[in-house]
Amino acid sequence: MSRRLEHTDNATILFNGVAIPVVYDRGVPRIILRPVCRDLGIDWPSQLSSLKTREWADLKPLRAHTSSGQYREVTTVTPLTFLRWLNTLRRVPAGRAPIFQAYQDGIAEALATYAGASFPRARARGAA
Repeated sequence: MSRRLEHTDNATILFNGVAIPVVYDRGVPRIILRPVCRDLGIDWPSQLSSLKTREWADLKPLRAHTSSGQYREVTTVTPLTFLRWLNTLRRVPAGRAPIFQAYQDGIAEALATYAGASFPRARARGAA
């Protein structure tokens, strides 16, 4: 049986020249992580594998609208998961440090201001 993915509304938040791809899941913003990995020059598959082992990681597959007018499955994270994930990164390729610093310095404020994001306390997986 295949799982059904929800259709979502897309947005891009521009912050200090950095585009943060966001989809709204029932009005709640979630960050599409793969393009962020690409922008930082880090390996997406290894980051996804690592996040899948983290108790605090809230990963959710959603269907996002592409620029070509189609929908495709994307992996999304909550703003809180995104902040925690950024904190786990220790090295980024040369030349990408300014982008990384921009994400770290103001992502929470940008999401709260431009996307109306809230930062609920993390729950353990499987908690109600």
